[in-house]
Parts: sequence; C-alpha cells; structure tokens
Amino acid sequence: MTNVLIHVAAGWVLYFLLVEATARTRDRPKSEWVFVPMMAAGLHLIHPLNVQAVAYLSDRGFLLSTLFSLLAVWSVARFTRLRQEAPKSFTGPAWMLAAVVFLMLAAGTHPASVCLPVVAVVYLILFGQDPTLKRELKIGLAVLIPILLYMAWRAPGDPSALSADGEAPGRWAYLAAQIKFLWFFYGFKYLLPFNLNFLPDAALAGGGDAGVWAALVLTLAVAWLAWKKTQSPLLRFGLIWTGVAFLANSALVPQSPLVSEARFYLPGAGLHLVVAWALARLTHRVPGRLVPIAAGLGAVLLTLAVLRGMVFSSEETLWRDVLDKNPRSAGGGHAVGFLL
Repeated sequence: MTNVLIHVAAGWVLYFLLVEATARTRDRPKSEWVFVPMMAAGLHLIHPLNVQAVAYLSDRGFLLSTLFSLLAVWSVARFTRLRQEAPKSFTGPAWMLAAVVFLMLAAGTHPASVCLPVVAVVYLILFGQDPTLKRELKIGLAVLIPILLYMAWRAPGDPSALSADGEAPGRWAYLAAQIKFLWFFYGFKYLLPFNLNFLPDAALAGGGDAGVWAALVLTLAVAWLAWKKTQSPLLRFGLIWTGVAFLANSALVPQSPLVSEARFYLPGAGLHLVVAWALARLTHRVPGRLVPIAAGLGAVLLTLAVLRGMVFSSEETLWRDVLDKNPRSAGGGHAVGFLL
C-alpha cells in the first residue's frame, strides 16, 4: 500500500510540474496543450510498465527517487515563475531551497538522481524568459554534463552485467546494448505493453549488432526532428528527461539484470510527456477526438496494468510467470525450484 501511495503522489507531482511547463510553453495554440499534464500523469499512473516498480517491494527506491526528483524539478519550475512574477518575494528562494532538499533526498534513495541538475537546468533553459540567464545556463550545462558523465563512468558497476559467455566486453558494449534496449525493449514494451516479464531474456550487443546501429539512427532522427522541425519546448523537455534519466538509471553504470521494467520508472516520466504531446498534436485537427481516444487508451492500459499486478500477488505466481514467458531463465528456474 505504501508503494501505491508513493506512486500516486509521483503522478500528482508530475501533473503539477507539467501544468507549470504548459503554462510557460511557446507552443501554439496553447489550447491544444490543456490536457497534456492530465494525460501524462494518467499514463504514469496506469501504464503496465510501471507495475513492477510499484508491486515489487525491493524496487521502492525507484519510486522514492522519482517522487523526490519530480518534486525537485517542480520546485525549480515554481522558483522560475515566482522569480519573474514577484522577484522580491521571499517565496522564490524558498522554492529553490526546497529543490536542493528534494535533490538530496532523491540522491539518497537512488544514485541515478545525480542526473537531476541537468534536467533542472534544461527546464530553466527551455521555459525561462531571461535571455542572459539562458546563455549562462547553457555554459553551465556544458561544464556540468562532462563532470556527471565522468562520475558515472568511473562509478563501480555490477561486474556480472559486463560478462557474456565468460568474457567481459566492457562498458562500451554495455552502453551500446542499453541504447538498443531503450528503443527495442523499453520503447516497444511502452507502446505494446504485452507479455511483460520480470526477468526478460537479454544479451549484450556486439559491435556489429544491427540493432545497435538502428537504435543510434533512430536516436539521431528523433533529435533532429525535435530540434529542427517541431521546436517544441514540451517535446524537447520530455525527450531530454527520458534520455538523461535513462543514461543515469541504466546505460552508464553497469547493472544486472541488463533490462528491468523498474529501472524505466524515472525515465518513463519524460516519455509520458512525449506521448501526451504527440496525442495532443495528432488530434488537434479533429476537435472532440482527444478525450474519447485518451479514455479508450486509458481503459486498455488500466486493464493490462491490473492483469500485470495480479502476477505479483505471490512469489510463486511471479516466478512461474517468468518461466512461462522465458523457459530458459536460470533465475526463474532456481526461484521456482526453491519454492517447491
């Protein structure tokens, strides 16, 4: 029950954060984006890909980290608005102090939250109104990113995540595999959340893996479209949030297992914004279609989430589900054998 409450709280904070963002967006017309915060928060609450983080007690760190991360960025958003609307008010600095406190709490629950300063600075750049401050923040971001990348690269990871067939390909192979997983595992399961598995079958990629190159091409194509074609701050913020959080959670520091639904809980918050933005953009030419489409999608996702949650009703149902979907899973076989 505690995990559910944390999950719901994270959904509410995501909603309030995106209300701040949509109020300051330069996207036109603004009437199209009224439902974006609600849709993004709704996706966060009912998407089946989030069920593992909520239902599995050991993954509570991902929930708390995401909640505190969202609170930190929301505090930055509030500070930005008050700094412009009431520059002499004492509440502005209070919100920035709150952001620092939430950042520390997030880092204490999961080390991947070190990516938060990047997300906060990106928010200030995309939604701020002060050109001078934006220019200074871009310089700061250029300094901050290499430092965080170096810290993450030097952080000790799980050695078992680097081994395949008795060999240790190294972190570059792990990073390449994670980029592929971002598109062809997490992205695919996000769009079609069927046959989710607690221990999916995944392997490290080699240098000639076509999936890695396809993922790199897709990444560059999406970045080009977002920066050259749409120029939407909402879309850019969602994409950057997803990418930065995914790098910090999964890609830079080796972890085992190679893929985990729970590790996408924080990056998924950004992807929810991207999907909500896309739905609003696709349906704005047909008035009255957004609400029924969102309601139908929500009903399907909620049904799948409930069915997924039933798998976590007991250890036996969980591990039998793992073996049913991946009979070669050594971890699943060992767990079922231990229970028997």
